[in-house]
Amino acid sequence: MALTWTDWRGHTFTVGDIVLYARMSGQSCEMAEGQVEDLGIYYKDDRYRWTRLEDGAELPTREIWVSVNPETGQETQYHRRGWEQRQVTVPVENERRAKIMPTMRTSRFNSYEWGTRKWNNTTCDYEPCARKPITLRVTESITALVL
Repeated sequence: MALTWTDWRGHTFTVGDIVLYARMSGQSCEMAEGQVEDLGIYYKDDRYRWTRLEDGAELPTREIWVSVNPETGQETQYHRRGWEQRQVTVPVENERRAKIMPTMRTSRFNSYEWGTRKWNNTTCDYEPCARKPITLRVTESITALVL
C-alpha cells in the first residue's frame, strides 16, 4: 500500500505523481519537476540507525528519564538537584523522506544537464550516464501538480 501525502496547499500526491520541489544549485534555489518513486517515514531504531517504518505500522516509542520542577510541574531532560525524577514515554526521532526521479525540467531549463554526464579520465571527456533518483528529507515544500 503506497502512502499518500498532502502538500502545503492541501492537494494529495502519491507514488507516480508529478511534483515540484525546491533544489539548490550553488547558492541559488530553483524549482525542479520530478516523479515520485517512493514515500516513507524513517525513524532511529534502538541502535540509532535510520530505519524505514513499515506502511501502516505504529511509530515506536522510547522511555526516557526527566526531571520535574516541583513548583511548576515543568519537565526537562536536564537533571536538577532536588527535582523529582520520573520516566516518560516519547516517540522516537523520525522524519519523512520522498524519493523523486527528476524529469530534467527546472526553472533554469538546462541546469540538470550536468547530472546526466560523468567525467571519464581515460578519454578526458564527459560521457552520458543514467539519471538517479534523489531523496528529499525536507518534504514540506513539495508541491503536487494538479492536472
